[in-house]
Amino acid sequence: MSLLIGSSRNGWLAVVLACSLLLGYTTLFAGRAGASADDAFLHPGMLYTQEDLQLMKDKVEKRQSPWLPEWRLMQSNKLAQPTYTNTFYETVYRNDAVNGNKGNSDLQNSSSAALILAVEWSVTGDPVYAKAALRILNGWAGSLKSIQGHDAQLAASLYGYKLLNAAEIMRYSNSGWKKEEMSQFTSMMMNVFYPLTKTYGYVNGGWANGNWDARMFCLICVWAFGARIRPSIMMRSITSSMAMAMVPSFTMSRTKRDSCRKAGAIRLIPSWGSDF
Repeated sequence: MSLLIGSSRNGWLAVVLACSLLLGYTTLFAGRAGASADDAFLHPGMLYTQEDLQLMKDKVEKRQSPWLPEWRLMQSNKLAQPTYTNTFYETVYRNDAVNGNKGNSDLQNSSSAALILAVEWSVTGDPVYAKAALRILNGWAGSLKSIQGHDAQLAASLYGYKLLNAAEIMRYSNSGWKKEEMSQFTSMMMNVFYPLTKTYGYVNGGWANGNWDARMFCLICVWAFGARIRPSIMMRSITSSMAMAMVPSFTMSRTKRDSCRKAGAIRLIPSWGSDF
């Protein structure tokens, strides 16, 4: 469904969808104000459900097209290799006046690698992919203390949601991820990523354009991963993002990409099961 304002019909659909989300989340959080997502959320269920991952596995094992050619294309990427390496930093900068983009490419590329490797682990069952994905997740969890720069919020969102989705796959499979390592990863998300994403669109002294909707998606993923976040923040994050979809000044920039991000957030709804 398009959320753009190119026509009155699309604008009306955006209004209806935003209202539906508001009502749905109001009901959800009213009854579960003190609960974490693990009480009801169906894991895995962020970008990929268990059914999604099983479908990938089945199609690849049966060598069916177009799935197999696409799988091979993904595996040809350098980020899909279990030998992929990166450098971990205590502080990562994106568009910083003094430090430029120090560490940014490592966090950006390794977050993508972690997610690809997690999917490869799920589809193939080969522990070499699990080990490679966990190396990245644990490496950042043990190193990263802050993300800084003019685009720190954007970095936290674009890279954080990939790390979270990789972590969800690893957490809810027999990957060998230790409990203390999961705890350290969750602490990193709550102490580094969450503070940068909880403002749901208000950054650097003003409201950002639709490019920042990824932060809303990241915020939902943080909560879905099991960390306890105030329901009021969750609801405001979703509804404010949907409201921005109805304002022409926000939808004129990068509209196709941002609609995909909103769709990504809406994609999470079925994973809440009957509570939603």
